[in-house]
Amino acid sequence: MQNSEKTAPSYDELLQHNALLEEKLSDLKKRIRQLSEENRQSESLVRVLLENTPFGILMFDNKHRVIQINKAAENLLGVQRVGIIGKSCEAIFNCYAFNNACPVLDENKTVDRVETDCDTKLCHCEQYLLRSVVKIDNAQETVLVEAFVDISPIKQAQIEIENANKTKDNFLAKVSHELRTPLNSIIGFTELLEDLFKPQDDGEESQYVKNIHRSGKTLLRMVDEILDITRITANKLVLDEYPVDIPGLLKQLSREFEDRCDEQNNTLQIICPDEISPLLTDPKRLHQVLDHLLDNACKFTRNGEIAINIDYAVVNDKDWIKFLIKDTGEGMSDEQLTRIFDEFEQVHVGHTRRHGGAGLGLTLCSRVSELMGGELTLRSKPEIGTEACLLLPVR
Repeated sequence: MQNSEKTAPSYDELLQHNALLEEKLSDLKKRIRQLSEENRQSESLVRVLLENTPFGILMFDNKHRVIQINKAAENLLGVQRVGIIGKSCEAIFNCYAFNNACPVLDENKTVDRVETDCDTKLCHCEQYLLRSVVKIDNAQETVLVEAFVDISPIKQAQIEIENANKTKDNFLAKVSHELRTPLNSIIGFTELLEDLFKPQDDGEESQYVKNIHRSGKTLLRMVDEILDITRITANKLVLDEYPVDIPGLLKQLSREFEDRCDEQNNTLQIICPDEISPLLTDPKRLHQVLDHLLDNACKFTRNGEIAINIDYAVVNDKDWIKFLIKDTGEGMSDEQLTRIFDEFEQVHVGHTRRHGGAGLGLTLCSRVSELMGGELTLRSKPEIGTEACLLLPVR
């Protein structure tokens, strides 16, 4: 029968085993010292970066208390490090919800590039700050790292720009209002003079009066555009809503543009179903938009065709009435289309541009279309023509 007991290691074997353990222990100590040195170097690097970054940085624990602050944050907040460590976030920023919960820690909200001030009982800085917060979770604790920067110069510039725009809008509104009275007088007297001439009288005097009347109407239209743009910018343009008879509106526009089309040797075609229902919208503003689109078509088309096609359409699962105005005029390039809705923008710029106008018509049309709940888009090709599509919701 074999002996199942293990033979005890010899003395030499114990010495060898002990030497191996001591060697591994020595290697472990070296590794620990190396990691400790690397950790110290990393911590030193982090501290250097923290202190030299131009952004203010605050670190909070999961109790909303300050555990670290850099020099930039001290300067921005006007506090000393010893006076803020351990203080609550609420003492610095007015960002707590109504239930005194931290938006990031307690409500899992995102705070990213948020404008704020820090006029609290602890901090009394007058700057506007742009703040972002990052939540860091690890095995030991949750830490909030908050970075912020002073945007007071940008904010001040924004305020100055807004004030300048308000001053400009007030000036334009007052000047435009004062221009309306004499223009209405000029238009009224030219209409009286036109009535004095017989219908068959087409002499020079009659043409002069017609030119004065047309020029007065053009000026009045530009004045109205400026007034409307200032109202839209100030959110003061209020729309009315009435059922609009579409065929009747188109007949009125056809009569108004008959002479203009004849002057340019253009033909005007209107395609509209007789059974189309009245459209609930602002009749004045709808007339204004269609009038300007037709005026543009006449202005940039000579010896060509202009067509208005009205019909129902379904776009993005919604019901619309589509007003499609096509012309065979000069057309525009893709580059010109990108800026055609900008204020005071025109296709032909400089002293050599061939057509008049202040460059506000399409801007106004686009904004009024949006106020009516619709959308205005343009497509165009040089030497082929332009297509304007106005979509208004069926209600």
